[in-house]
Amino acid sequence: MEFYSYALLTLSVVLMAMAIVALSLVKPRRDAERVYARLGASPASARVRVPGPVERLFLRSGLADQRVHGYFILVIWSLAALLGMLFAGVPGAVLGIVLGLGLVYGLIEVQGRRRTRQIVSQLPGFVEHVSRGLQAGRTLTIAMWAAAEETRPPLQDVMRRVRREVELGGSLGEALHEAAEIHRLDSLRLVALGVRFNLRYGGSARDLMDQVVWALRRRERAYRQLKALTGETRISAVVLGVLPVGIAAYTVAMNPDYYATLLETPQGPWVLGGAVVWQALGVLFLWRMMRSL
Repeated sequence: MEFYSYALLTLSVVLMAMAIVALSLVKPRRDAERVYARLGASPASARVRVPGPVERLFLRSGLADQRVHGYFILVIWSLAALLGMLFAGVPGAVLGIVLGLGLVYGLIEVQGRRRTRQIVSQLPGFVEHVSRGLQAGRTLTIAMWAAAEETRPPLQDVMRRVRREVELGGSLGEALHEAAEIHRLDSLRLVALGVRFNLRYGGSARDLMDQVVWALRRRERAYRQLKALTGETRISAVVLGVLPVGIAAYTVAMNPDYYATLLETPQGPWVLGGAVVWQALGVLFLWRMMRSL
């Protein structure tokens, strides 16, 4: 048993080291962007770079520039594996690693969705600021940079990354489109489409931005109406997800020996682990259904 304990402890440390390396992947790129920005130069071959899936996940959640939060999540993952090993041995450790990975992904995804909602709420005001800058006689690019400096995070962080991509030689429309793909924002895709259309075919940028603001406002009203109509469905999904866990906790509190027999048999930990996995899958399915509403 001691061999398995040391092996799983080593595995946890290795997983943490691998995750730290994953967090460090974005640092060289960010440092290079800062160097080019300070020098006022851009490489001739620079294009809007498409980040990988892991980098997209961290960029969407805002953890790419907040390494302390990333390390905290890694600690949660390792603790889940170690606690599982202490309570249920090897099966518990394996279950802890799987559930810890799911917990880490869930925390990052929740953080990303929270930032996405904030960006969506900031976009209409941002585009209105761009429209006012165009009315004052600025170009579309300068008006957008001025509006980006006046807005708040997280939209400010997104626009600063877009500006770095443009300063490195990319196109403004392509950089906005890539930012929309990273954050899964249909509203930002609409802004990017308007910018690309204006840069390619010309026309009144102010009228175009006014139309974009109107479309964003209308989309926001429709989303609020849909959210109000589906409120009962979301509450039902939350109740279905919490009810099994609540019943299990109540049973343990009222009769602690109820689950003790499972822990005393060789098959007991596997049965409990299977129940936890199925419950986690059920919560995942309900969460995916709620995302579509």
